[in-house]
Amino acid sequence: MNKAYELEQFHKLLVDPDLASGLYLLDTELTDEEIEVYIREHSPFQYVSGKLIQTSKGNIFELLIVGLSHQCRDSGIMALRGQLMTADERRRDVILYSLAIQTLRHFCASGKTVVHLLGKVDYTSIESEDIVASSGWTGLSPC
Repeated sequence: MNKAYELEQFHKLLVDPDLASGLYLLDTELTDEEIEVYIREHSPFQYVSGKLIQTSKGNIFELLIVGLSHQCRDSGIMALRGQLMTADERRRDVILYSLAIQTLRHFCASGKTVVHLLGKVDYTSIESEDIVASSGWTGLSPC
């Protein structure tokens, strides 16, 4: 598939008024840099990037949320991040959930935001039934 066509399809996806908020997996030949440049230069959306860090110990999602929260200068988010670092096992999940919600709210306060997960991501834990084709994009699925 050529890059111009893929960027055109990506644009249609971004501006689709029927597209609900959610997690979308895109199967594309576009690079992370091409996606970032396109969103920053050709869309009205705020762009935020994060990276899933593979780890032998710990929680990949937790690392993503903490990494994204570091891009926020909100005192409430900073306080939650501090609480997460010192919380016992019983409270970690609740604090992590609150941190995730507050971080995403922070990014979306000024309108639509695209949170782009950078790099090659391991999708082996995703069930094949969760990935469906839509609008000509193989692997596009709201989660």
